[in-house]
Amino acid sequence: MDTNELAQIGINLTNKCSHCCPMCFVGKEKLTIKEFSFSNLKKVIDKVLEYNPKIGFIFLGGDPCEYSKISELLKYCFKKNAYTSVLSNTLDFNGSNKHDYVKYISNLSTTIHGKNSKIHDAFCGKPGAYKKVVQNLLEYQSLKNENQTIGIHFTLMKHNYKTVYKSIKNLIKLGVKINFINIQRIMPFGYATEKEVLSLKEILKAFVQIKKVNERLKVDTKTLDAFPMCIIPEQYHKYMNKCTCGTKVLKMDADGNFGRCRVTGVFDLGNIFKQDMLTILKADELKSFRTKTYLDEKCHICPKLDKCGGGCPISCGSCKLSVDMLRSNP
Repeated sequence: MDTNELAQIGINLTNKCSHCCPMCFVGKEKLTIKEFSFSNLKKVIDKVLEYNPKIGFIFLGGDPCEYSKISELLKYCFKKNAYTSVLSNTLDFNGSNKHDYVKYISNLSTTIHGKNSKIHDAFCGKPGAYKKVVQNLLEYQSLKNENQTIGIHFTLMKHNYKTVYKSIKNLIKLGVKINFINIQRIMPFGYATEKEVLSLKEILKAFVQIKKVNERLKVDTKTLDAFPMCIIPEQYHKYMNKCTCGTKVLKMDADGNFGRCRVTGVFDLGNIFKQDMLTILKADELKSFRTKTYLDEKCHICPKLDKCGGGCPISCGSCKLSVDMLRSNP
């Protein structure tokens, strides 16, 4: 990869999570609770910013709000003038007073799984989850400044792909002012199986919803996970992004190991405590991802390849980079 292109690093702070989402990609077995050592985490922040002070951090989990040192971490990053994004399904900051964290967060994002509390709560197995996350969004919104943003991550699934518009409209009715929405795909990893992956027909219906959100609700809504443009109608291309996991974004587990995409659960690009950043960024997998050597001739001669990137390289359920499953099995 272009070593100057890296813009963000997503760090798994902890695998603790109070929700039980049935399609979570984290894993099928009960995990031993683990979190990133705060002393080591500060070393990571320092080392990354020494390499490039413009790189930002996305704090992930599990639920990053359950990280025992979340307030201290956000304050440390704030002192370093680093961009920080927190993606949490609860936004409950480990018992912290909201005044202890609000001003230190550049972006606060959460996941919404349906058009109302009944659907959302049933999906994540947590009664009252929807009401609580909306309450926390509104509290953050009332205290943040105009430069801080609110994001929604919406994963397209069998139960909600027809109701993207209504789900977002209902949030807005409740008073949430959304800056952007990231649309994600289900991949057959962790709890998710191939039968839960949307078909092309279902995805096209979801794009009708995505267009509607952009045009009627005026909220910037685009795909975070890539789709191959050759099978998606031209009118939806402006709502699509190519995969940047391995170019602009990398992921890190709680031991400091880098991975290209955290959905796969593979973190084998190198360890920040054992290698320098340049060595890690020159890993063979990143070279292959950048040059698209795993794609077939049809992709390589396509004029849209630069914008499309060939879709999602792990959509087939293999950690090995491959052609998007929607091309081979629509």
